[in-house]
Amino acid sequence: MLRIFAIFAIFSITTPWQTSADEILGCGGFIKSHIPIEYSRVEVGLFTRQGSKKDVTDCAPNNGYYFLPVDDHGEYILRVSAPAGWKFEPSEVPVNVDGHSDPCSLGKDVNFVFVGFAVAGKVVSAGSDEGPEGVTVALHAKGANEPLLKAKTDQGGAFSFPRVAPGQYELVASRQGWKMAKNKASLSVTADNYKIQGELSVAGYPVSGKVTSDREPIGGVSFVLHGENSMKTKPPGCLESPTGLCRVESGPNGEFSFPVLQPGSYRLVPHYAASKEGIAFDVRPKELKFTVKHNSLTLTQEFQVKGFTVTGNVKFSKKGAGVPDAKIFLNGQQRALAGQDGNFRLENMQAGNYRLSAVADKLEFPTIDVRISPSSPILPDLLPSAFAVCGIVHQQEAHLPLGVAAGPRTIQAVSLPDKIRVLNTNTDESGVYCIMLSPGEYQMSVVVTDNEVKKGLKFSPSTRNVNVINKSISIIDFSPLRATLSGRIRCIGKCAETLTLSLVSTDEEIPPAQQTIADSGTFTFNDVLPGQYDLHIKSEQGNLCWRDEIQKIIVSTAVTTVPDFIQTGYTMSIKSSHDTIVDYFNLDNVKIASLQMRRGSNEFCVPGPGPYMIVPVSCHEFPAPWFSWELSTGSVVLEAVKHKFGGVIHSSELHDDVLVLVAKDDGSKVSLGPLKGVRGPHDFEYRFEVLAKPREELRMEPSAEKLIFAPTSKTVSAGDDCLADAVVFKGEKGYFVEGRINPALEGVEVKISQGGEQIAVMITDKTGQYKIGPLPTPSPGNEYEITAEREGYQMSKIKNGVFEARKLAEVVVTVTDSSDGSPLAGVLLSLSGGDYRKNSQAGPDGILTFHSLWPGEYFLRPKLKEYKFEPQSKIIGVAEGATVQVKVSGKRVAFSCIGVVTSLSGEAEPGVIIEAIGTGDACKNQQEEAISEVNGQFRIRGLQPKCEYSLRLKQGVEANQHISRISTSNLKIQAEDTDVSDIRIIAWRPPQNCDVAVHVVNCPSGVNLRLRLYREADPDSHIYEKKLEPSSVPQHYFILPVLPNDGKAYFMQLDPIGNQQKRVESLTAQFSANSSFRYIKLELGTPSIGPLRGDSYGDEKSTKGSIIFFTLAAVLAMAYFNQDYVLPVFNQIGTFVRHVAASASAPNSNANPAPIPLDEDLMVEPVSKKKAKLRKA
Repeated sequence: MLRIFAIFAIFSITTPWQTSADEILGCGGFIKSHIPIEYSRVEVGLFTRQGSKKDVTDCAPNNGYYFLPVDDHGEYILRVSAPAGWKFEPSEVPVNVDGHSDPCSLGKDVNFVFVGFAVAGKVVSAGSDEGPEGVTVALHAKGANEPLLKAKTDQGGAFSFPRVAPGQYELVASRQGWKMAKNKASLSVTADNYKIQGELSVAGYPVSGKVTSDREPIGGVSFVLHGENSMKTKPPGCLESPTGLCRVESGPNGEFSFPVLQPGSYRLVPHYAASKEGIAFDVRPKELKFTVKHNSLTLTQEFQVKGFTVTGNVKFSKKGAGVPDAKIFLNGQQRALAGQDGNFRLENMQAGNYRLSAVADKLEFPTIDVRISPSSPILPDLLPSAFAVCGIVHQQEAHLPLGVAAGPRTIQAVSLPDKIRVLNTNTDESGVYCIMLSPGEYQMSVVVTDNEVKKGLKFSPSTRNVNVINKSISIIDFSPLRATLSGRIRCIGKCAETLTLSLVSTDEEIPPAQQTIADSGTFTFNDVLPGQYDLHIKSEQGNLCWRDEIQKIIVSTAVTTVPDFIQTGYTMSIKSSHDTIVDYFNLDNVKIASLQMRRGSNEFCVPGPGPYMIVPVSCHEFPAPWFSWELSTGSVVLEAVKHKFGGVIHSSELHDDVLVLVAKDDGSKVSLGPLKGVRGPHDFEYRFEVLAKPREELRMEPSAEKLIFAPTSKTVSAGDDCLADAVVFKGEKGYFVEGRINPALEGVEVKISQGGEQIAVMITDKTGQYKIGPLPTPSPGNEYEITAEREGYQMSKIKNGVFEARKLAEVVVTVTDSSDGSPLAGVLLSLSGGDYRKNSQAGPDGILTFHSLWPGEYFLRPKLKEYKFEPQSKIIGVAEGATVQVKVSGKRVAFSCIGVVTSLSGEAEPGVIIEAIGTGDACKNQQEEAISEVNGQFRIRGLQPKCEYSLRLKQGVEANQHISRISTSNLKIQAEDTDVSDIRIIAWRPPQNCDVAVHVVNCPSGVNLRLRLYREADPDSHIYEKKLEPSSVPQHYFILPVLPNDGKAYFMQLDPIGNQQKRVESLTAQFSANSSFRYIKLELGTPSIGPLRGDSYGDEKSTKGSIIFFTLAAVLAMAYFNQDYVLPVFNQIGTFVRHVAASASAPNSNANPAPIPLDEDLMVEPVSKKKAKLRKA
């Protein structure tokens, strides 16, 4: 340990300071605008994620270019700033500058697009400076019908439009239901925001109300409007009135409205009127006061009519006759009886809601909800919802299938055409039924069970369609069904074999029927029950083929005719080992047809019984070239012995000497070719093939005089099938690229690339000529790209390989220090103009040359943090081919703080954010920061010479999470006329482990104890156990295994074990692993706990422990350089400590080290007790 602290002390004294060289790293781009704007009024700032401003620059006045250098890697925000109302997209862009992958590090532009100015204004109420909320204001281009933008006014009437381009516009204000006094205004947007005031106004606002009686609307009530404060002008949109300002009447819905009232106070008085039935209306309240503000108003308090015979009609349909003698029910009680014309009257009614219905023979009426009031004395017509449809189902036992008995049946009615509604009713014992159906078309049928259908039951007709209109229907009858089935057989010539017909029902309940047909060709099946059947035909030998061997039949009528059975030929059977095609010929060698064989058995229908000649046509080789078949020979077997194995050669040129040598594993060789080239989709294709046995090895090698092949050869194994394009070769011819530069120019870099990948580079000689090759021949559409470049020249391609060189202009910038005229190195010079921009640093001589410039105007801006330049910026005119000299001088106006951050062991600590905060009233808003590099070094730039700064660790949610504290917190620095350097900062990381010391005291003699450690989250499983045996010393001291310093909760439990003569209660103590050291004292009856203060270097308050530590480090460093004097003393101390420890542990061999005494740097906290939980021993 002594040696470690001594080495650290030496390292702290001797480690030199090194600073990394500045690199050209920054963020740049353009302010883009489709219209001319003053770019110089726009600024772009660089901010940290915490909001601190790092740098700001205005934009180039000629093209809006900006560039901001970045001193340190990290997360930043680029933010555009402009006059209020100017809008840009985006307004800010986050960038994570890492030096290699972000847009700034890659030199990509970060652009901000100007989208327009702001147009703002106000819509006011007539005669007022304030206006309403919710008015729609539309911005139109002059003369255009469709609006460009829309906005709604806020409270007070204000509105605004962002992103408005210069031009002539018209504003149109509107809101549904409102009358505008001035609804249009013209404006011209030129080069800045535009504001209008008082040019749009609302004439007034609609005020509406309602008059009801028991919540029913009342029409024809008049309302007179009176104005307050001597208001005498009649508002528009209402009727003249002898008193007040004007009047309106309520409509049939009970509503009334004054369409245009200016803001103010009013009084509304209802006018009494008699209804057409002679009922007087008593309207309450007698008057109503209200105030109109800048909005529509609906009177929340309704006017009520306080304190009648109604008539109705019962009809068969809307335009039909009345239903005589219908009983009228109101709320379930009969209240009237309709006359012969269907009319009825209800007397002595009160306004309210009722349930109205009617009852009549063979008719069904719905119950309807009605509202009865003075305003609606006539009730709606009562119309039937359903009519009776009746009939009978006949069930003579002789006509029923076996096992089906007569009895009540279910009648089903299905709505047409949607078939959504299904209604059922049952017949009585005699088969009579009636069903209630609503108007519409229905399909009626008798319901038959699946079991009855299987037994052959069906009724005739199967369904009956009825159309229910406005009356009942009768005589809808049904009866059981039996059928006759017949058909014929058509053979080729005379039916030579005995044929059998089998009629099989798809329902197993109906037994099958069978007939044998000789040569008559006709058949009949009688008494066939309804249902679905399969009718099979089969010849005695099975060698005949039919157009349909099975006819599917549905028996649903009394007579059913089966489609004819037609013989189409004779069955030929072929077994093949592979998929193939065969042609078959008759005895006259005439080809009949081609047949597609599948692997396995195949059957085909041929027109005659044979004989036929079978010829395989495929890529397979069979034992014989042809085979014979006739009806008496049975099947033909095709077994392939060889298969074709092929490949293809691709080449961009056509050649006539392409060969392929095929060597087989038996030593034989076959030369294929010369192959014929065929134009393919992309090149010439040379195809080849060879017959090979399964698993035969083939080595294929192509050759040609002017082609190079890839691969040169290929060995493959033939499979058990044909394979086309199994081998693919590519043949290419050598290719050269050559050309020259006009006029002859040496040192031009010529690059050859293909598909975006560079292949070759060459520098031209004095003659300006070049030649590159040989190269692979490019394929069509993927030719070589030739480019030529030399700094300061423009290269124009005249023709393939020939370039014309043209010298361009250049700007030479010289930067000097204004104090002594010496060159100022490292100054960032930004030059932009048109689409050109470049940001580079001046060299050690203070000079930077911008090459390859086109004629035009360029904007130059020098920038170096801590310097002010003269001129600050400059517009430079550049002529064609000219060299322009520009001189710039810089004066230093700010300085830096330079230092290093290390760990306690002297290792560099990267990624630590150190900030300098200005102190005093004049400098309190000053803040600069820097991040330590990989070597721990940092440089805080931009310190103002008149300000004192406090140096500290940057705080924040996302800052310095890996550092708990630093050694020089709030160090005061001031850079008056030079940099502050040699700042050394030690950073501490949060401790990773937590050591726990346990001290058990007041242990009764002769008692065995057991201590167990548990996680609070898992109290049923202990993670550590220690047994404490009795000793003459009534205490134990020991260290627990190291715990992670993660803040998690633990508890330990001390229990007696074994048979104890003395009663000892269990003891439990809780603690959290949230510091580097915890001391726990367990006293039977009084537990306590305390963390050791000063061992956690993240604690800003533990300065005393830090001072003690550095003092100890210095003493140990001095001891290292005086070992001859110090070591004998340490040896004597060690001998003394061992002697004391041996004496203390003599009575108990298992005793632990003595407890650490609690001094002033140790805080003791009480530990809560909890009842011991019984666990398994």
